[in-house]
Amino acid sequence: LLLRRYHVADEATRLRLKNEIVKEAQPLVRKIAYSLARRPSDPLDDLMQVGHIGLLKAIDKYNPFAAASFKPSATTLITGEIRHYLRDKSSM
Repeated sequence: LLLRRYHVADEATRLRLKNEIVKEAQPLVRKIAYSLARRPSDPLDDLMQVGHIGLLKAIDKYNPFAAASFKPSATTLITGEIRHYLRDKSSM
């Protein structure tokens, strides 16, 4: 419901709704970050920040009027962002 309202709202309302959506999805980002942390040296705070970037991309790309659910598409983008970060960080 928040995502539908987000995609049809004015700019000020969109910002408020985006913040609400991010707050509701934080447990998902945390779960993915914990599952992808390979070594104890992987900074969990950094992984969560990168995961939130993926979440923001998922919110903007999601089509609430399609039949697809938000969680699987958000999971894909969050996981992808974190994996890209870990790959780029390990090549340094």
